[in-house]
Amino acid sequence: MKKVALMFSGQGSQYVGMAKSLYDDYSIAKETFEEANDTLGFDLAKICFNGSLSLLSKSSILQLAILTANVASFRAFMRQINIMPHYLAGHSLGEYAALSCTGAISFADTLKIVRYRGVLTEEVIAKNTGSMAIIEKIDIKIAESLCKDISKPGNSIYVSCYNSPTQCAVSGNNETVELVSGRLIKLNAAVTPLIVSAPFHCPLMLPAAIELESELKKYSFGQFLYPVISNVNGLPYREPDKVKDTLVSQMIKPVQWQETINYFKRFGITHTIEMGPKNLLSRLVNENVSDIETF
Repeated sequence: MKKVALMFSGQGSQYVGMAKSLYDDYSIAKETFEEANDTLGFDLAKICFNGSLSLLSKSSILQLAILTANVASFRAFMRQINIMPHYLAGHSLGEYAALSCTGAISFADTLKIVRYRGVLTEEVIAKNTGSMAIIEKIDIKIAESLCKDISKPGNSIYVSCYNSPTQCAVSGNNETVELVSGRLIKLNAAVTPLIVSAPFHCPLMLPAAIELESELKKYSFGQFLYPVISNVNGLPYREPDKVKDTLVSQMIKPVQWQETINYFKRFGITHTIEMGPKNLLSRLVNENVSDIETF
C-alpha cells in the first residue's frame, strides 16, 4: 500500500517567477495569491512573478512569498489529484505552510504570523551580529564537534539544521561562523554562506522568539486534518494547544530534518511529494534513505 507524505520547503527555494505556472494554470492557485494580496494589502503575486530578486529576498517579503507558493501548490495538488497524505512536514519556514494546509491555522492568520516573523528577522539582520551557512560534503558530526570546540560565551556557533548525514546548517555570531566555515573548507567541505539571513534555529534568536511568543497568543489553533511532523523533535504534533510553544521553540532549536525522514521510514511512507518552488527537500530525502520515492 502506498503511503504519501507532503513536504513544504523554506528559505532558499525562492526565485523570481516562482509559482507563476501554477497561478496561470489553476484557478485555486490564483485564488490563493489573491487571498494573500487581500490579507496583506499589497500585490504579493506581482513581486513573486515580476519583481526584483533583491525585493523578493527581503525577509518580510520572502517568507510570505514562499508560504503562499507552498499553500498554492498544496491546494492545486489536492484539487487536481486529491491523494490524501499520511503526513505533512515543512523545513523551517515550511512548517508554517504545513500547519496551514492541515487546518491548524487559517491561511489568513498564517500570513499575519509569518509577516510578523519576517519583520523580526529583518530586525535581527539589521543588528548584524549573527549569520548562517550551509555545510555540505562532510560528516555532520565533524561540523558539530567543531562548533562545540570553538564556541565560547559571547561568541558561539551551533548546528542549526540537521539535514542529512553530510549536510547541515550552522548559525552563530558572525566571527565564529566565519572561523568554523574556514576550518571546514580546509577539511574539503562545501560551505555556502546565506546572504542576508538571521542566525535561525539557535539560542541567538531568543529575543525574537520571545516577541514571536507574544504575537502567537493573539491566534487560535484548531484540529489537524493530517499529522504534521515538528522540526523541533521530528515527531508529530500531538495537540493544537502545543502549536504556539513548538513554533517558539523552532526559532531557537535546530531543525531535525533527518529525524523527520527517519520517522517517515519507520511508519512506512513510500512516497514524498515536494510542494515548494524548488526541488530541495526531495534531494535530502534521497540523501537520508534509499527506499522512499520522491516527486
